[in-house]
Amino acid sequence: MKQLIVKANKLIEAKYKLTTNEQRIILYVLSQKVNKSDETFGVYTFNSTDLVEFFGNGMRNLNEIIITIKKLRNRTFFYREGDVWMDANWVSVAIVNENTKEITVEFPQLLKPYLLQLKENFTSYQLENVVYLKSSYSIRLYELLKQYVKIGSRKFTVNELKELLGIGKDEYSQFGHFKAKVLKISIDQINSNSDINIELFPVKKGRKVIALIFSIEPQPIKREQQIPGLEDQHFEQQDLFDSLIKYGCSPSEAEKYIKKYPVELIERNIQYSIEEDEKGKVDNKRGYIKSALDRDFAFKGDNSASKKDIKAINKKNMEKVIKEWKAGDHSDEIENKIENYYKEVGHPLYQNWRNFV
Repeated sequence: MKQLIVKANKLIEAKYKLTTNEQRIILYVLSQKVNKSDETFGVYTFNSTDLVEFFGNGMRNLNEIIITIKKLRNRTFFYREGDVWMDANWVSVAIVNENTKEITVEFPQLLKPYLLQLKENFTSYQLENVVYLKSSYSIRLYELLKQYVKIGSRKFTVNELKELLGIGKDEYSQFGHFKAKVLKISIDQINSNSDINIELFPVKKGRKVIALIFSIEPQPIKREQQIPGLEDQHFEQQDLFDSLIKYGCSPSEAEKYIKKYPVELIERNIQYSIEEDEKGKVDNKRGYIKSALDRDFAFKGDNSASKKDIKAINKKNMEKVIKEWKAGDHSDEIENKIENYYKEVGHPLYQNWRNFV
């Protein structure tokens, strides 16, 4: 895989925050559809199945991509140089054909000087260097440091780097949290999956860290595996997964149910749904199995006990999700799961969950 991404350094230095999947869509379009020598610019069409093939379980189906596209339409970035500043949307128009699964996006025309016919002050890299980076922060940090690979180092103030990474003033207010949950994870991912190796050297004034110096060295990419597609994903309960698919669930729904509910609950409700279907009581298989799982139709005992079991299971599953997040998976799906969980259990600070997980 040798897809080239070329950006003006000004664009890389802009202040913005995109989720991992939003960045992946932009990077995919830039690497597949845009050539820096092109004369025309703006409108690009691609098929959603190509994204699934490229990014595997990061983007499972058209519905997830549509949700990401809608959010991306409202994302902006800001860049200032002296008295001149730019405030713009990444995508001005998005068109989705749900039948053909084709997606068309239009970049604002004023972005043309930052992406086309670049002769100086630009950074280029291969898509394979960021495709395995799970955290949105690691992708941003990679670009910010890739610019300086020939120089060999780069220095930021702590606040400057947080702002460039799109981290709010109230997030990771303690440097220890910022280092553990953003910097260390990003550095590990970059060093394990990209063409640069970086090391962090904090600069202190007294006991307070005031600046960060990164050493940057080129390195050969260590891995040779292909990007995992959905069909390559391994599920511990493959038979259960196949049964849910046969009953009308989408792959992403089946995986969600397997993560959410115990095997016994799923098995008994699949069997229950099949029996009810044979009696002619099921009009919509997909909708029925969802209701059966959520409400445990097949449970023969006290329903309150079943709900108690599900609550405990949800808590246990969330512990696994949080562990994935701490390991560096900051995807939309993971972060939304965590925030929704704390919201549902009534945690008063659910929106600031990053500060206490």
